[in-house]
Amino acid sequence: MSTLGNILWFIMGGVLMGLGWWLVGLLAFVTIIGIPWGKACFVIGQFAFLPFGKEAVNRKDLSRQDDIGTGFLGLLGNIIWFLVAGVWLAIGHVLSAAACFVTIIGIPFGIQHLKLALIAHWHRSARPSSTRKSTQRCAGKAPRRCFPGIGKGPERRLNAVSQNFAPIAMNLAIDIVSDPVCPWCFIGKHRLTSALALVREKYPEVRFQFNWLPFFLNPDTPPQGEPYRAFLETKFGGAQQVNTLQQQVVEAGRDAGVRFDFERIALRPNTMRAHRLIYRAQSIGHRPEDVAALVERLFIAHFQRGEDIGAIATLADIAAECGDRKSHVIEYLESHEGTAQVRSLVSKVGELGVSGVPYFLIQRRLAVAGAQSSVVLAAAIMQTMM
Repeated sequence: MSTLGNILWFIMGGVLMGLGWWLVGLLAFVTIIGIPWGKACFVIGQFAFLPFGKEAVNRKDLSRQDDIGTGFLGLLGNIIWFLVAGVWLAIGHVLSAAACFVTIIGIPFGIQHLKLALIAHWHRSARPSSTRKSTQRCAGKAPRRCFPGIGKGPERRLNAVSQNFAPIAMNLAIDIVSDPVCPWCFIGKHRLTSALALVREKYPEVRFQFNWLPFFLNPDTPPQGEPYRAFLETKFGGAQQVNTLQQQVVEAGRDAGVRFDFERIALRPNTMRAHRLIYRAQSIGHRPEDVAALVERLFIAHFQRGEDIGAIATLADIAAECGDRKSHVIEYLESHEGTAQVRSLVSKVGELGVSGVPYFLIQRRLAVAGAQSSVVLAAAIMQTMM
């Protein structure tokens, strides 16, 4: 659909505004001081030529830190830009949007023009980005945000999404790709819970369906597991690096209401059985709240109690706490039932381009990679409701 939209956009005059951006960029290159504006104009000009399938992202949302385009100098540059050229490009896009809104078929094109008009106001801190993003592995550091949007921050984005549109979808499916030994997945689960509360505050009637999908952070983990600390120090290059990464996780967890006790973890378990247990709970129709409780209990077992979630006895006790029949769980885990299905799901997740966790796929339309803030997740959820 994005390809067809771009073709129609180009034919219906979108090319003119793209050329407008490039013309302004050429004029900016006349002076050395104008080079940053010129470079930005050419990048956004490409976006203006083919906008469908892309959005504009505040660079700070991607990098989680200020740079020359997002800090004070960026603000000053945006003001100068707006006074010199931005206002004229914005007017051009607004007039084009008005022309598109005359017909129903032109509404999507009008919306794209309005987005570009916003970029024309503050273009130095914006960065065009594909709506499909790859992830990075859970590596003891905060993954970057991949939710596309326009705005100076996630709070503004959340308010804009919730105030400017009426929701259509009230039954939302969320696929959650995770691994019970991933600390950021534990944090991401709690941030998702907070995000759902934010959405329900505005739309109490919305209902959610969750599907937990497996991922192996370390597919080569031996069936019996391996020493936890030695594994981490080998992977990350030494004790100091591990301490730093774990402290980052602890601080992020504290903000999300998640406690970590890494000192209690002796074993890095193989999580095949844990994934099989989650798969079983979903496939035999356990209540969603029971499945969520099972996933939470697995995280607690590993990160707070140091329990071996690769051991059948441990998993059977956890399942029993969550309402399952212990004898049935032991019989299931002692067999190979569910193993092929879990491996198939892992393969399918990989085919989607998922290379790290947590990974949230909302309505099979919009993906959010990493343990994003509750506000970012809520904004993504509400975007799929429109």
